[in-house]
Amino acid sequence: MFSARRLLLACYMVSFLSLPLLGAKFKGFNRPEQQAVLNVPSSPEVAVPFHTLALAVENPTGAFPYGPQLRANIDKELTGAFSIVQVGGEGTLTVSVLEFAQPAASFYVVKEVRAVAANNQPAPASNTSKKGWASVLNSLTSTTGQVPVQYWQAQGQLTIKAVLKDKTGATIDETILKAPFSMKRETAVNNVPSIDPAALPQQGAIVGYLLREGARKVRRRYAIGLEPTLVKLPVDNELLAGNRMAMEDNWEGALKAWQAAPSKSNLADQKFSMALANYALTFKTFAEMQDTDAAVTQYETAAHLLAEARTIDPKESYFVEIDSRMAAAKGEIDKAAQQAKALALGRDRKALRDAETSGSSLAAGGKSLTPDQPDTPQQAEFRTYIHAQWKNRRQPPADADLKQLVETGRLGWKLTPEEARQVVQSEANAWTDRKSKIDVYLSQLKGFIEGGILSAEGRSQLRKLSANLGLTDAEVAAIESKVPFREPGRARAAGPRP
Repeated sequence: MFSARRLLLACYMVSFLSLPLLGAKFKGFNRPEQQAVLNVPSSPEVAVPFHTLALAVENPTGAFPYGPQLRANIDKELTGAFSIVQVGGEGTLTVSVLEFAQPAASFYVVKEVRAVAANNQPAPASNTSKKGWASVLNSLTSTTGQVPVQYWQAQGQLTIKAVLKDKTGATIDETILKAPFSMKRETAVNNVPSIDPAALPQQGAIVGYLLREGARKVRRRYAIGLEPTLVKLPVDNELLAGNRMAMEDNWEGALKAWQAAPSKSNLADQKFSMALANYALTFKTFAEMQDTDAAVTQYETAAHLLAEARTIDPKESYFVEIDSRMAAAKGEIDKAAQQAKALALGRDRKALRDAETSGSSLAAGGKSLTPDQPDTPQQAEFRTYIHAQWKNRRQPPADADLKQLVETGRLGWKLTPEEARQVVQSEANAWTDRKSKIDVYLSQLKGFIEGGILSAEGRSQLRKLSANLGLTDAEVAAIESKVPFREPGRARAAGPRP
């Protein structure tokens, strides 16, 4: 006579064995999910009208020991988009390290409700493909209760300021870029390890990540590049050889393997895999040549294959997701192409102007190659209005706030929608930039305060930082008034005292 548990187990086994094993796309019986890295294009945030670029990395606070490594990473990211030179470039890019928080890792334990097997060990997940029927039986005989769960967490931060100038010293772009690191992993349940400690990233690896991510932020700002994204691969038997090549970033080999594979179980999976390979090769071609015409044929092939996969299997939601992601990537290619055309047109017009003026040079203190148009009197009044309204703002303006302000400028100051939008957007950018500078200074101020005291050396470094951030004395005083501290031999004019 079966017990209730055995009867339940028997029913589970019968129902599981009755499931069809064919048709599983991205995982299957005794086969985990497989993923590959697909590099998708990213257009620059700022179109830069230079071919050669002089690069400098500065450390105004003296607290960053990885300057040469950061420069090497930025050089690597920008090479291809620019010819990087020591001096004499058409433009100069200066990267200053404003904040560097050394990676800090720690373990902590909390009580959580978890399933515990009869042997008082953590109950394994009921994944028959990995654990077998023993795990199913354990899960059926497990109970729930509060057990100690150990976590590992690590954090780090790199904040840099990038300033791009032309030959005359006029600023083309100035921005603050943040590269944070944050990771949390479960390491033990009920005192049983759930992860190998050697698999956790060490400090050197985290520092390497911060340097690479900081460099990528610079590249994303000024240059076309490729951004890695994970894509799932179908795990049909006949596609596995191609999967291995794709996971090794050999998309050409993967495409050939998938094209040669017999379509035994699911033609949609095969078409989808071939589409991924063609997308990967399209983006690689574009990144190397930065020519949309050279990549358009292969992109159309990829899109056609994906459309076929969706027709064969219209219920597969992941096909729809990838279609949307690839359409966004194509949008980035088109945007980069338009930027390149605009820059080429600008260079042609500049050359024509130079020829008409017989090669006359720019006056001292020349203007930016992309100067802003001066405000009209109505725009200037509207800008003053926004300053007054945002004087005490603490949170970034939402899209709805910006749209309402554009409408206010149109109705209240008789501006065109474009004139109002220009004022609102520039003020929103200025507010965000100012907030970032304040956050950086406040963070560094707290770092220099020890036991409620700011040393003379700390004050000296903060003066350098405030100058580099472009903060006025009044702005610095307002920021420092939020933090209680004292300076030996110096009286504070205002602010809370310890």
